[in-house]
Amino acid sequence: MGAAGCAVFRPVDAETQFKRGWNYEKGEGGVAQDYTKAVKWHRLAADNVHAEALKGIERIDKKQANIMNLLDICTSQAFSLMVLIRNCANIKAIHYN
Repeated sequence: MGAAGCAVFRPVDAETQFKRGWNYEKGEGGVAQDYTKAVKWHRLAADNVHAEALKGIERIDKKQANIMNLLDICTSQAFSLMVLIRNCANIKAIHYN
């Protein structure tokens, strides 16, 4: 506490912001992995002219794009599997009728 019981304002520097972003990005430093929080901290660091912060945002964007691509592939394959199962059931029904 500062004079007269007032809280002392301590600005957070860009390196600290970047490290917080890194910790959330990697799930290190006692925090769970959270890309939303990681981007928030990387953006704050970038606003304070931290050279690596934009690279952190780009890494997360690429990871999230890869996850979305994998989800699209899985969804497509699941649909194909459902069609195959339905076709097999139809063939079985025709064969046994």
